[in-house]
Amino acid sequence: MIDERGLIATLISVLKDGRTAEERSGAARGLGYATGAEAIVALREALIEGRTAEERTAAAEALGRALANSRS
Repeated sequence: MIDERGLIATLISVLKDGRTAEERSGAARGLGYATGAEAIVALREALIEGRTAEERTAAAEALGRALANSRS
């Protein structure tokens, strides 16, 4: 069974190295439900460096969600 840290690490890996925009965008959306600096940093990087508008949009929405979750 994968723990939360392992899941976050996997999502970050897919966000950075996923083969398709859909994979990378899905990873960004998943990270939006995570809390912690690691997910926020990865989403911020994806927002700036995303290869497609789809990825950058997903990263922006997920970043907002992650920041809101971290303040709860």
